[in-house]
Amino acid sequence: MKKIIKKLLIITLAAVTAITAMPLTGIDAANIFTFKASAAEKSEPFMWGDYECIIINTNEVEIKTYYGDDTEIVIPSEINGMPVTSIGENSFHGNDRSYYHPNSANNNNIRRVVMPSSVKSIGHEAFTFIESLSEVILSEGLEIIGEFAFADCPLLTEIRLPESFKSFSFTSFENTGITELVLGSNVTNLSLYDFEESVLKKIICNAENVYIEKINLTVRDTALSEIVFNGSFTVDSESLLTSFGNIK
Repeated sequence: MKKIIKKLLIITLAAVTAITAMPLTGIDAANIFTFKASAAEKSEPFMWGDYECIIINTNEVEIKTYYGDDTEIVIPSEINGMPVTSIGENSFHGNDRSYYHPNSANNNNIRRVVMPSSVKSIGHEAFTFIESLSEVILSEGLEIIGEFAFADCPLLTEIRLPESFKSFSFTSFENTGITELVLGSNVTNLSLYDFEESVLKKIICNAENVYIEKINLTVRDTALSEIVFNGSFTVDSESLLTSFGNIK
């Protein structure tokens, strides 16, 4: 009987050792261990290559900070098997004395950025003050670009917003070289303010029932000379809108 028990203990110990030594790549750890991390524990920052990331919405990844030195950034569509859905605020921030970013010197050399279709939102000041940035490729799936996301990128002269894009703030592209923007049929709201530092001359909006908010347009302080609506719109201040006088 003692020999049988001894053999069972040896077999059990060997099995535990095998599991412990087993590489976790490609294995569902949940089937081996009963412990599961809470949502709060999952949201702790972690490194994946040059990216510091956090988990949001239980099983999505947000890029929090970039620490690399590449001049072309191709955002991964997945990290650790989870879709990358968000580019966090200030994550690729360039040189700017008013804000400290640990990688701003390297970020300032970024010339090209490519977004995968998994990304739904780009955060506040995510790519601002990047003096070398001249090309940004956005994919279908993107819905929101935060305020000042690409502001103060003087070499950025054009950008194509995907049809999936929903919410536009003028300051997203403040102080760039972009002169015309075309907004697709899924846009729901349009913020028109702070045009003083822009060369943007024309906005074309192809959506229906667009709500125009935060209007601050006067001829003297903006290069914007034409806004074309191919659908209907409502405004939060008729007097400010009509004072601009270039809405079609």
